[in-house]
Amino acid sequence: MKKWRLESEEEEVEAENGLDFRGVESERNEIHGEQNVERNLEVVGRELWKKRIGRGGDHASTDDHQRFITVDHQFLHHRRPRLRQRLHHRDHASADRPHFQKQNIIICKWFHSHKKEHVSENITRMATKAMYLSVSNQSLLSIPATTKPLQVRSFTVRCSTGAAPMGAAVPAPWKLADARLVLQDGSIWKAKSFGASGTQVGEVVFNTSLTGYQEILTDPSYAGQFVLMTNPHIGNTGINIDDEESIQCFLAGLVIRSLSISTSNWRCTESLSDYLSKRNIMGIYDVDTRAITRRLREDGSLIGVLSTEKSKTDEELLEMSRNWDIVGVDLISSVSCQKPYEWVAKTDMEWDFNSSGRDGKTFHVVAYDFGIKHNILRRLASYGCKITVVPSTWPASETLKMKPDGVLFSNGPGDPSAVPYAVETVKEIIGKVPVFGICMGHQLLGQALGGKTFKMKFGHHGGNHPVRNLRNGSVEISAQNHNYAVDPDSLPDGVEVTHVNLNDGSCAGLASPQRKLMSLQYHPEASPGPHDSDMVFDHFMELMRREKQST
Repeated sequence: MKKWRLESEEEEVEAENGLDFRGVESERNEIHGEQNVERNLEVVGRELWKKRIGRGGDHASTDDHQRFITVDHQFLHHRRPRLRQRLHHRDHASADRPHFQKQNIIICKWFHSHKKEHVSENITRMATKAMYLSVSNQSLLSIPATTKPLQVRSFTVRCSTGAAPMGAAVPAPWKLADARLVLQDGSIWKAKSFGASGTQVGEVVFNTSLTGYQEILTDPSYAGQFVLMTNPHIGNTGINIDDEESIQCFLAGLVIRSLSISTSNWRCTESLSDYLSKRNIMGIYDVDTRAITRRLREDGSLIGVLSTEKSKTDEELLEMSRNWDIVGVDLISSVSCQKPYEWVAKTDMEWDFNSSGRDGKTFHVVAYDFGIKHNILRRLASYGCKITVVPSTWPASETLKMKPDGVLFSNGPGDPSAVPYAVETVKEIIGKVPVFGICMGHQLLGQALGGKTFKMKFGHHGGNHPVRNLRNGSVEISAQNHNYAVDPDSLPDGVEVTHVNLNDGSCAGLASPQRKLMSLQYHPEASPGPHDSDMVFDHFMELMRREKQST
């Protein structure tokens, strides 16, 4: 025998072999057809722990019946006010009653109305089973239904949590916040961790790409940075070996809003969480990425500390963030190769596009690895180039001894002013062979020409940046990843600004026919991103072709 008391009506109702709920009035909406009600009456099984309930906070004690399990409700007519009742469960014979099990909590959605009519027998049976299941651990199909008409209201059940020892802590069935992101402005963001654990410091930047998180993870240009993805849903396509842009992950950590609990892609070989764990990269989710992005746009890029260590106080983490700086740090040397090698991997068919301008000739290109992405090498190879990749510290004299048809200065992380040795190398090569600079290579060319670079407020990171080609007036949607830019007013005569970013007017491309050079601040190889700018590789081929014909 179970006894229930409807708190608002002070009326006891007994229930045996099901629920009777006599005296509980209901109001019913004017509903067009019973099927509409059945379709909208959801009985959803779900693990549900009421957070921070009872006296124990996240781990409330189980020595009394003080937990509240709220049964959700829904209105067919929003004009009606919510009718909330509490039903107190008084257990006089706990041995005869199945204990409440957290894995069998059911969220029931009921409907209110303004006509006092009886609900049909079919809806009554559904509601009766759902209500009973909300306070028992029996199967939905094993509960006998009452034959009496039933009127239903939303209510809250007070009950015990099961057979746990008296005073024992019962952990929540879902993952709780176990990580903190502390920014140098003093803000603290609690989140849930995935991937590696520990404490890491880095510069927080946001990336607006909708796809391609794996390419972003393996882009060496993100070394020393926490990448915050503005796209909320990350991890749904998993990880595959084809989308790697380098041999390892160089970023400091990944910050996302929602981590996908499942993967759905025919190429997927492992989950994002497992991938980061194996590579010792920290990640956090269930954090307000929109709020952090707005903060970064208003205040600029911020240094942050990501930690899963409870032993470290917020004050300690804040001090770490304020004592670390990315400006002036040579990050290129940590991502560059250690010795020269030839790129021999063949370009797959899906990357073999926009090659109508080939004439069958092969050019030897020396590519300086300042953090080069594999897809840059794939695109050069698709144009028939023989590619020799050299370290960032490789002397210009050794490069010229190879007699290359052209030299490519690649993308890379950090501050171009922090690598004066690379600037000197670029100076020695300019004018001797055709040169193409991408991203960091563009900035190094700017400094080598006598120009200046500066740190941007929050940089450009994403696959949707509009760029205008000033030579023909066309607009390209580009993939970008940089925190520094070339000051066009500091450049000498004879250097042409060929592209500008339409978001802020910053310099996005340079050219100097007399010096046989060209450069772009963004990534024409994309990966991830659009392929609007891919034809620039054909322009580099034409630059080498003219030089070869002239000699």
